[in-house]
Amino acid sequence: MSKKAAAGVNYKKYKNFNRYVNQHIKKLAELNNLPGEISYYWARHSFATNSIRKGASMEFISEALNHSDLNVTKGYFAGFEDETKKEFADKLMEF
Repeated sequence: MSKKAAAGVNYKKYKNFNRYVNQHIKKLAELNNLPGEISYYWARHSFATNSIRKGASMEFISEALNHSDLNVTKGYFAGFEDETKKEFADKLMEF
């Protein structure tokens, strides 16, 4: 099998797994009266947002999400709320 064909097979496996996980997340959301928009992506984004709010480093989050580059992780926070940024900056100045 060529590299291109193998990449196509791997991509299909990834998409199928993602679909499978999303279906189960949606079922769990329904059972717990949570919004229906919940997905694999939403869960990853929520993990990253909650981690940064709890003081985790970008490097930790980047590694936990298995990002190839720290800039990918920084993209998650490009639109981070200004108030949250201010609160976090204030905490950094507490000695």
